[in-house]
Amino acid sequence: NGPGLDSIHPPKIKLVARELSPILAEIINKLFKAGAFPDALKVGKITPVFKKGDRLSTNNYRPICVLPFFSKVIEKLFYLRLMCYLLKFNLLSPHQFGFRPDYSTELALLSFTDRIKQAIDNGLLTGAVFIDLTKAFDTINHRILLCKLESFGIVGPALQFIRNYLTNRSQVVYVNNIASSAKPVTMGVPQGSILGPLLFLLFINDLPSSLNHTNCLLYADDTTIFTSQKTTAELESSLNSDLCNIYQWCVNNHLYMNPSKTTFVVFSSAQNTFPSPVSVSLNNHIISVSDHVKFLGVILDKHLKYNNHVLSILKKASFGIHVLIKACPYIQSRIILSLYYAYIHSHLSYCISSWGNTYASHLEPLLHLQKRALRLIAFAPFQSPSTPLLLFPCFQLIFVHSKVSYINVPPHLSWSMCFQ
Repeated sequence: NGPGLDSIHPPKIKLVARELSPILAEIINKLFKAGAFPDALKVGKITPVFKKGDRLSTNNYRPICVLPFFSKVIEKLFYLRLMCYLLKFNLLSPHQFGFRPDYSTELALLSFTDRIKQAIDNGLLTGAVFIDLTKAFDTINHRILLCKLESFGIVGPALQFIRNYLTNRSQVVYVNNIASSAKPVTMGVPQGSILGPLLFLLFINDLPSSLNHTNCLLYADDTTIFTSQKTTAELESSLNSDLCNIYQWCVNNHLYMNPSKTTFVVFSSAQNTFPSPVSVSLNNHIISVSDHVKFLGVILDKHLKYNNHVLSILKKASFGIHVLIKACPYIQSRIILSLYYAYIHSHLSYCISSWGNTYASHLEPLLHLQKRALRLIAFAPFQSPSTPLLLFPCFQLIFVHSKVSYINVPPHLSWSMCFQ
């Protein structure tokens, strides 16, 4: 990582880590005991990074925040202590899959899609509302957060440390090496921090308890409520009731739900069509039914056939094939293999346990693309048989990889999976 306003480069500190560690440990332990956090380490360096669109619009820039190096060292040690306490007493909601050990986007998707498949097998409809919380990390109310931390049993110097960590913060914006004046940050968890995401999890931890009729899945601020019912009337009733509950929870916690970016999908089998329309609303704003949604990087269609997602992967991986073709004449096979993992395998393998068991005919284009990549890696002719090449080290075809990923579900989630 680049340096923050302290201009300290992490690689240089690592060179003297052995000599510095005892001194640093003593200072940090004293900070923990006193519940203090140095003000000099509370200033973030913001660099706007252009995304796309009109360069004159500030909405088209993503702020990247870099904090002082020693701030992250202190945060990391406090984070480890706090996470150990939370795991020991099982205080984190089982509905939360973000920013915690042994959980991931893949496990969140696998848990969600398996619930939908079980409902489809039982002839039920599953309605899911994918809620957008506007700038949730940046609008956390510190007073409410500190009250919630006390309810977790975080008191004394630990609570004082977090209070001190959150107060008197500021940030400076850098554009073309020109710095703005420092501006105070009075809400939200610090961007680019180690402790911030965990504090957010604790803030949103009680959201599932506000629901009475639906299930909930959280990945950080990505919030999804869903329920499986026999009729559209039952879907409407359950979803609308709990959307009201979540809306009230957001009001109480000073967060804002964005209806225009909230998506609603009804999942069912292709044969189980529902004649009557389904209508759900959020704060008097009707959320129209969509045929698909991009959830945690995977495109889910209403019948879980994954056609759109496979086409999306094919487009991205085809660019990777183009990279391999251009690179092959000039570099060694092992470097080409690295390019394959970077430009092709990363797209093929992402969350494959959730979508890789779709129809074999849908996966055929990806298999052909993968075999073409294998021929390029092995410098084999375009028309040569691919079967002998499958012995290539560390190469796993997409069909095999999807099954292996599905089988390797961690024990704490395997009970909810409907293995096929």
